[in-house]
Amino acid sequence: MNVYGYRATTSISGLHERVVKVLAGIELPPGYKLSYEGEYKNMGETGKRLGRSLGIAVLLLFFSLVITFKSWVNPIVIMSAIPLSIIGAVWGLLITGRHMCMPATMGMILLTGIVVNNSILLIDFIEQARRQGADLVSAIQQAVKMRTRPIIMTASCTIVGMWPVAAQEAIGLERLSPLAVVVIGGLLVSTILTLVYVPIFYSLGRLKEGVVN
Repeated sequence: MNVYGYRATTSISGLHERVVKVLAGIELPPGYKLSYEGEYKNMGETGKRLGRSLGIAVLLLFFSLVITFKSWVNPIVIMSAIPLSIIGAVWGLLITGRHMCMPATMGMILLTGIVVNNSILLIDFIEQARRQGADLVSAIQQAVKMRTRPIIMTASCTIVGMWPVAAQEAIGLERLSPLAVVVIGGLLVSTILTLVYVPIFYSLGRLKEGVVN
């Protein structure tokens, strides 16, 4: 016999603990056993593999950026947007009462790709402006001025597209609500923080390299 259920606000780990306590005193007839399957089992089996895969992906992304920009500083600055996006993702989960689960983890991965892409656009424009003779401050100002609109438009389109899923209005996709919440929360916060802190981190990196006296 299979027992299925959908939780709106309770985490899968918390739900499992409560079920175990309730069933602890039940004596099963010979030949019967209890087995916890579904998302709980999948999370346990794939959590470690997903963590390793994510770590490898981040390393590959970092070294590919090192080769592209021919710098160790720029990739670090670009990837600094990742923790900024996680701030918004966590806030989104807390505000909506969602919990960390496999869809939320997938949302983190999706969010990472979006915010890194935004940072690349910003840093690449700064580098182009500097190669054309602009000083550091002017290059940063030009980049923020020119890239703000595309970055905001990208974030806005993604948020609008994810909204029905986050609001659980997409029939059959209720389980993916945490994924959409993570992406929306992360983009709302990281879009602003990326335009502010990524240029600051870039300036600090150049100062340490002795570009600016």
